[in-house]
Amino acid sequence: MQLKNENLAVVKPEAKRWGTLTIFNLWANAAQSLAGYTLAATLFLGPNTNAWLVLAGIAIAAILIIILLNLIGEPSVKYGIPFPVLARASMGIRGANVPALLRGSVAIFWYGAQTWFAAHAMSLLLREWWPQAVGGQWLAMDRIDWASIVLVSLFQALLFFKGINTIRWFINLAAPCVYGVMLALLWMLVVRSDGQFVFAVATFFDRSIASWGDGLVQLIKVTGTMLALYAPIILSYGDFARFCKNESVMRRGNWLGITINMTGFAIIVLFTTIAAQSVFHQNLANPTDIVQKLGNLELSLIAAVVFFTATAGINVVANFVAPVNDISNLLPKYLGFRRAALITLFLAFLISALWPAVIKQIGLVAFVNWMGVFLAPAYGVILSHYYLIEKRQMEVEQLYYSDSDGRYYYFCGWNPRALLTLLATCIVITMLAFFLPRGLMAGVDWLLAAAAACVVYWSVAKRS
Repeated sequence: MQLKNENLAVVKPEAKRWGTLTIFNLWANAAQSLAGYTLAATLFLGPNTNAWLVLAGIAIAAILIIILLNLIGEPSVKYGIPFPVLARASMGIRGANVPALLRGSVAIFWYGAQTWFAAHAMSLLLREWWPQAVGGQWLAMDRIDWASIVLVSLFQALLFFKGINTIRWFINLAAPCVYGVMLALLWMLVVRSDGQFVFAVATFFDRSIASWGDGLVQLIKVTGTMLALYAPIILSYGDFARFCKNESVMRRGNWLGITINMTGFAIIVLFTTIAAQSVFHQNLANPTDIVQKLGNLELSLIAAVVFFTATAGINVVANFVAPVNDISNLLPKYLGFRRAALITLFLAFLISALWPAVIKQIGLVAFVNWMGVFLAPAYGVILSHYYLIEKRQMEVEQLYYSDSDGRYYYFCGWNPRALLTLLATCIVITMLAFFLPRGLMAGVDWLLAAAAACVVYWSVAKRS
């Protein structure tokens, strides 16, 4: 059984070209998605929400995310291997397909969803330019909607097919462009507010908190929500970290990239939300709505391009490279980069095309989010095996060795202890979901599940 192809092979030292700036911009792209903007704005617009507490919760989440990233990124930087290959050490050479395919399914779903969000934002803005093109409804979308989806999908496909160096170039280009337009949008809103912006800012920061208990609950909710937003990216981080020049570059990039981009973008979102409220006298959590209300055609066109850029950025970081590697790991001999990428792009296009008419109606979002929580135990098992069982020393050549005498062959290529730990932890998570308040536990349950799986796997694996 062949276990290696160009996607899964060890990255050679001369190919490790990612520096601190690229990692910094990687996290800038992760922060700048439309979904991330809307989520952050919603946190600030919550009833009786104090802006200081929200910013504090985001800062705490940033520190936790950095720690988790450094832990999962180390083996990939050290040995130059992607996530599916790293998972073979703990799950077995065949068992690694379980977390890989689960992660890939979630990523493809959100790739399609993000593509639809970007296409929808572009279509709304393009209607200002070509209103005569509206018409031809099919699957709850008209001609402009379909044209936007096709264009966004094709551009992303062309970009991603160029390979990892082009992706690196795009990441470095996209981040400052999005920040530039967001700051321009904020400036236009502040100018139009006629001095009301300053008073509105004071209101957001001076909101009183009923009690220390309420403040603590608010802090936990914000921290957990931001952690849940980044959780899928955390598990995928090794796919990018393996291209870092060394571990110091990775850690420095993570610290600067997460702290500055998470908190910096949150501050831009806060001020933009406040400025929009000052101008339009209503809460607007979606930047597309804000641009539409400004009624500036030039800004609309620029915003359409930038919103697409932000979505392509998050799709690169979280939703494309991961499923391509995961699908490739299923049949490495037959599914190289191009074939795995085509499968990913086709499935993602189906998701985006069916989003408004089918997926939104049957409530698949909650189901996919629920699947995403199951990735937390995989994170815990992989870290437990690497740090506690292997003591940070793996036999890399054995990760690509398929004979029954191989170190990571276990039982017919599956590690029963790791997979049973995953199953047991997932059952517990599902049971807890029925009894614990979801608003409070979002993100926190991810940490608890990862920690529990880490301890359980260590306790059973150390006996063997």
